[in-house]
Amino acid sequence: KSSQLSRLRRTLQILPLTLAMLGVLHAIQRPGPLSNFLTTTSRVHRAAHLRARRVSASAGSSAFDSMRKLRMPTTKGKTPVVLLMCGSFSPITLLHLRVMEQARDYFAFNSDFEVLGGFISPVGDKYEKPSLAPAIHRRSMVCLATRSNPWLCVDTWEMERDVWSPTKEVVEHIRQQTNDYIRTHVDTPSVEAKVMLVCGMDLLAGFRDSNLWTDDDLERILKDGLVVMPRDGTSTEEALALPRLAPYLDRVHVLPYDNPNAVSSTLVRDLLKAGRSPRYLLPDDVLEYIYAHGLYMDR
Repeated sequence: KSSQLSRLRRTLQILPLTLAMLGVLHAIQRPGPLSNFLTTTSRVHRAAHLRARRVSASAGSSAFDSMRKLRMPTTKGKTPVVLLMCGSFSPITLLHLRVMEQARDYFAFNSDFEVLGGFISPVGDKYEKPSLAPAIHRRSMVCLATRSNPWLCVDTWEMERDVWSPTKEVVEHIRQQTNDYIRTHVDTPSVEAKVMLVCGMDLLAGFRDSNLWTDDDLERILKDGLVVMPRDGTSTEEALALPRLAPYLDRVHVLPYDNPNAVSSTLVRDLLKAGRSPRYLLPDDVLEYIYAHGLYMDR
């Protein structure tokens, strides 16, 4: 009897709290001031979270904002260089990022160049390529993919122009912007950084088409040098043997073939259209952004 009375007293002690909690749950589920307040608060928090993500993703909109990770030349006897990757990035993949890391390592251990930083420049909407997501989404995805990287920045000059920009103009823009920035931060005005385009072997092989790539294109793109990643299906030997490249071969840097580079933006889009998962082919933040905005889902 004593134990029964003890259990009864405990039950009576927690009964008011239990009833109060049931009342709150009922009030939340029933339309009224409390449920409206909680719903509104939840929406405000979600909206604030999305705004924070958008603000983070939009960093780097102005010219010098995109230079915020660029470091100044420090190594005597080495030529400063910045790396540039152009493309659609619809969407950006882990292979894009991996190639940039490999290019930086190549110069750190195998050359007389000092890498100051790297830029990713998404093409603008005027390029009018099929399957090209709107620039605002591609910019956000590239920013999400690089925000934790200590040396890669997103440059939006090409993307924000009202006309399509040839690659040579993007290279020259980065060269001008980089050296203007360096001159404001170093005491030696004669220091000038080179800009090297990082690309796949398929682009190098494409230089054989003089209608697509003029002599002026080659001269201005290869002025400082070119960094090339071998690709399946494109012969490195044949690409390097192009007669048009002969004057520039000492400026062409071929990276070691260390990446399983069947990964591509096309593969990611195809998987999404088929309702399959492209996870681990691109950064998780980028994949979440794609799902949140319903990109590349049309079958």
